[in-house]
Amino acid sequence: MIGQCYTAPVKIPHYARQPRRYRKFLFDDLSPEVAHRAEGWFSEFYRCHRDELATKRWLYPVLIGQARRLAMTTPEERSQWARRMRAKLGGLRVQQLYREQGRTGAAHPAHKAARVSAARRRMRKEEKLREAMGLPPKPRHKWLPIA
Repeated sequence: MIGQCYTAPVKIPHYARQPRRYRKFLFDDLSPEVAHRAEGWFSEFYRCHRDELATKRWLYPVLIGQARRLAMTTPEERSQWARRMRAKLGGLRVQQLYREQGRTGAAHPAHKAARVSAARRRMRKEEKLREAMGLPPKPRHKWLPIA
């Protein structure tokens, strides 16, 4: 057909759609104690998002998946995950702050640190070359010409 663009769906390797599970309850496939925790998480999520679920149908399976994930992880694992997310968010906020302050390009602290690091590497390399050639270390001052 001329004028219509159709692309076949792309199959991603190692990612297969999970078959639908027709269960009587949401968390039947989990052990009883994990299923109980998942139901607790899900009831909390449902209570918080009850009004949105009528308009956002995609939210329901997301809440189920999050309840399942949280029920199967330990508090320590959840704490580590939260710390990683806060660190990422903090990094993004710092970048946003630098953009607002105009500290981009050469004025960005990372660029300055890279310049200093490269200068130090050059100095160390020069010192090694002078040492290999038997020359004394480079003086740390310069004589100014007297006019």
